[in-house]
Amino acid sequence: MDAIRRYVMTLTAAAMLCALVKAVTAGRKGQEKILGLVCGIFLLATALGPLGLIRLPDLSDPTAQARMEASQAAGQAEAETKRQMTAIISEEAATYILDKADALGLQLEVQVELDGESPALGRQPAGSGFALCKKPPEQPD
Repeated sequence: MDAIRRYVMTLTAAAMLCALVKAVTAGRKGQEKILGLVCGIFLLATALGPLGLIRLPDLSDPTAQARMEASQAAGQAEAETKRQMTAIISEEAATYILDKADALGLQLEVQVELDGESPALGRQPAGSGFALCKKPPEQPD
């Protein structure tokens, strides 16, 4: 509140000074126009000068927060995609092995583990796994 009071007092003093100068130079046509211009510039500078001291919040990049959140969301989506692709590949590999084993009359338990990158990124995953073969049930004669 004190700053506003000082601002108003400064403007009032500047206006009074300009009025005094104009009153002293009244009647002199050549000087009156020049002093009127000088007083106008002086009042404008006095009125706008404190605006240079105002500190505005940093608005240099208003989209920085939105871009950071979007980047985090994209990272989470990519991780979820890799997790789902790994699950799909494991399930399809296990199903394929079980189908082939069933065609051969074998009973297997299959566990598939994938290492490496997702095929969505252009690299084939290196896989490892094992199958436990159980003796087929005996057929009654």
